[in-house]
Order: sequence, then C-alpha cells, then structure tokens
Amino acid sequence: MANQSLQDEMRENAVDQRMKENKRAMEIEREEGKGRRVIRVLVIITLILILGGFCIHQFVLRPAKKMVAEKITENVLEQALTQAGVTEDVSEKAKEIMDSMSSEDKAKVEKIVDQHASVAEITEAGKIYKSQGTSGLKEYAKENLTEDEMKEIRGLYDKYKDTVLEQ
Repeated sequence: MANQSLQDEMRENAVDQRMKENKRAMEIEREEGKGRRVIRVLVIITLILILGGFCIHQFVLRPAKKMVAEKITENVLEQALTQAGVTEDVSEKAKEIMDSMSSEDKAKVEKIVDQHASVAEITEAGKIYKSQGTSGLKEYAKENLTEDEMKEIRGLYDKYKDTVLEQ
C-alpha cells in the first residue's frame, strides 16, 4: 500500500511537472506570437507610410508643382509680352503661347520649378497666388529664380512668341 501511494504520488508529480512544462511552452508560444504580431503591425505601418508618401507625391505635390510651373511661365511670358509692346489680352496671349509649347519645353519649365519646389515653397507660392494673384507670383519668381532660369524661360518665349504675335 505504501508502495502504491508512493507510485501515485510520483505519477501526480510527473503530471504536475508535465503540466508546468506545457504551461511554460504555451507562454513561450504566446510571447513569440506577440513578437510576430508586433513585427506584422510594424511592417503594415511601414507599408502604409510608404504608400501614403507615394500618393501624396503623385496626387498632391506633382500637380501642385505643375500648376506653379504653369503660373510662373505664364507670368514670365506676360512680362515678356508687355516688354515687347503688347498691351491687349496679354494674359490670353501668354496662355496661347503656353498651349503651343511642346511637351519637352514644358518639361524644361517644370524642371526649373522642380529645383525650387519643396513642400514649403509650393505652400508659400499657393498662399501668394491666393492672396495676391499672378502679380504676387511674378514677384515670387523674380525673387526665387536665378537669372539663368529666367533666361531659359524667356528663351522659350522667344521660341513661341511669333506664333501668337502673328495672329
């Protein structure tokens, strides 16, 4: 009988030991699962941030840069037309020149603006345009574009001015 109770006690101890080992193994698996979840969440957040940055660039910054490039070019063209003695429909003629420009020449202008178009500068140019209109952008262009960049835009004006002035 004493032998029997000793065997029962040993079995109970062995069962208790296995239960403790199983419990510890489950805790380890749970902790590893938490680590995997954390890594998964971090990967998802990183992907969202990358995708968000791409979308902001594609759908906000790029169109804003294009608009700023067009406005600055129109303003430089208006200045050049005024200096050439055109007094009537100056902005309309500047828009006609812009419409007749090749995509390569428009890309040159966008490249010039792109060199100056940080998020802060685009925001500032947008505020200037809203508050002061095209005259404010003219001043902004004079202050922020180099002489070479202004010459390049004026060169594009010289290239296209005859098509508009002949009409």
